Amino acid sequence: MAEDLKSTLSTLGDIAASGHTINIDCNTCRHGAALDAKLFVDTLGADFRFNGLKARQTHKPLVRCTNCNGSSVHFQIGSPT
Repeated sequence: MAEDLKSTLSTLGDIAASGHTINIDCNTCRHGAALDAKLFVDTLGADFRFNGLKARQTHKPLVRCTNCNGSSVHFQIGSPT
């Protein structure tokens, strides 16, 4: 199922339009959160590819963990709201 989501929801705009969240898990402390995909669309644009989030986070962090302030995170398409 996860692969199906990645192929049909390939851009941030696709994810936001479908009502799915973007789940973020901290690689340092394992804290997790689900964010509205529209927040990412507002920052990066609707055509930004979901699989580009990891590279973008590495070079210029978009999010930080609210628990430990770490920027090493894992992105995943979440459930629809």
